[in-house]
Amino acid sequence: MKKWKLGLSSVILVGLLAACGDDETIETNADTNVGSDNNAGQTEIAKDAKVLKFAFSAAEDAFKPFYEVEQIIESKTNGAIDVQFYPGGQLGGDVQALEGVRSGTIEASAMSTTIIASLNPEFNIYDVPFLFKSSDVAYEIMDGEIGDKLSESLEQYDLVGLGYLDATYRNLTNNKKEVRTPDDLKGLNVRTLENALQVKFWKELGANPTAISFSELYSALESNVVEGQENPFNVINSSKFFEVQKFMTRTEHLLMPRFVVVSDKFWNSLTPEEQTIVQEAIKVGSDNMRAETLNQQDAAIANIEANGVKITELSDEDRQQWIDKAAPVYDEFKKVIGEELYNQVIELAK
Repeated sequence: MKKWKLGLSSVILVGLLAACGDDETIETNADTNVGSDNNAGQTEIAKDAKVLKFAFSAAEDAFKPFYEVEQIIESKTNGAIDVQFYPGGQLGGDVQALEGVRSGTIEASAMSTTIIASLNPEFNIYDVPFLFKSSDVAYEIMDGEIGDKLSESLEQYDLVGLGYLDATYRNLTNNKKEVRTPDDLKGLNVRTLENALQVKFWKELGANPTAISFSELYSALESNVVEGQENPFNVINSSKFFEVQKFMTRTEHLLMPRFVVVSDKFWNSLTPEEQTIVQEAIKVGSDNMRAETLNQQDAAIANIEANGVKITELSDEDRQQWIDKAAPVYDEFKKVIGEELYNQVIELAK
């Protein structure tokens, strides 16, 4: 049920149509429907349908469990909303996607909360290293009062927050040497998220961090602009980083969620009924992502290892060295996030 719009020409065409105020769906060449592998069961899209472009920086495999959203929205609105997925950074990296959603040139995106923290620093709470003991603990907080409050805070930034998808542990990879302790990080050029606190975290550990957009990460690793990076197992696997990395350390230093944001311009164009349909569909997609991400993790690890990557497991004593080394950054997190929220989440996450 996927309808990816691939290729620069398609993106330009969509932009021109939007600029001209023409809402009609126009069929272009076959390249614009590469992902439509089951046309027989698809809902017929209305000529004046509202287009919901969904941008992802990660490879499409990382979001496959989410794609049921398209079928639900299109069928329940009788084709009044046309859902289009743009995976692999086709509409830019997360920073560009966030700006696109805020300005209304992109209707929706799902990205790490680290990127959203550039708007509201309180979202940095999800970036506190070694905070969550499990995904279940994290989901209780994200789906509760704190998560709701943070979501509502985005209204002032022309965004509608529709919830958290999956939250999985990030792990370190590199192509230079086995890393077990923070001392092994000395001199290692590591790509980090485009977030000042994440850069500071890796500096405290002894690495040389460089903030690079995810859409540019593979080529940066391939060309040795950076020697290492950190991401969840499924993202490392779906993005085929094992082709350009030799070592992995199961650091599990960060359990970072992906969050769905929708342009308020698009949201306000929907009827109340359509808003409910979109919201409920996102919830289904979120549940799918959470379940399937965990189900696929073992297979991802096995495939990474089968492709020649040496995986290093950390003992509790090893991991404590990382926690102790990063200690100076915690006060910085508390200052940026706010002491009340920081202490509240630290207590809930115990």
